[in-house]
Amino acid sequence: MLTKLRRSFFDYIKENLFLYFIAILILVVGIVSGSISVKALNVQQKDNLINYINLFFQKVDINALNSKLVLKYSILNNLKLVSLIWVLGLTIIGIPFVMLILFIKGFILGFTVGFLIDELGFTGILFSTISLFPQNIIIIPSIVIIGVSALSFSLILLKNKRGAEKYSIIQQVTGYTILVSLMALIIILGCFIEAYISPVFMKMMLPYI
Repeated sequence: MLTKLRRSFFDYIKENLFLYFIAILILVVGIVSGSISVKALNVQQKDNLINYINLFFQKVDINALNSKLVLKYSILNNLKLVSLIWVLGLTIIGIPFVMLILFIKGFILGFTVGFLIDELGFTGILFSTISLFPQNIIIIPSIVIIGVSALSFSLILLKNKRGAEKYSIIQQVTGYTILVSLMALIIILGCFIEAYISPVFMKMMLPYI
């Protein structure tokens, strides 16, 4: 059973290689745009962000950080995003919005990392790596897979509407929903890492910031 599921998953990826290329390209463009936009900030905007970060580090006690609360909000926020992408995938007009979500996801990540590196240099690289990389190495690929699934299903609806090809919609919806649900479970694993593992690394880095 596991072997069959794995084979089906890889077959699905092969069938959607072009969509994966587009999704990853949009994400990368978002990351690059986010990192470049840091240079567009004026002095006052940078000072405001620096003061906000300093205030965060001064007031937040990593030792007293409520990991359960972090986990709760991380799961809620990510599942809201997953649900939004899933719903958009059920509509033909959802295609550009799914692409926009991938771009924004990349932009936020690129801006955050770019700002930390711009202000903290090598320390910013280290801090970004230990605070953002552990969970995002799981969450970002899962979001990409969900995004591609949404784009793929939207295209299936479009082909059905035009009469170019005929698919069993119920079967396609079931497969689409199962894949999104599996990715959502993997994302929850990333949320646990964000709540319980990343703060440990952040605590190690705080004395050097």
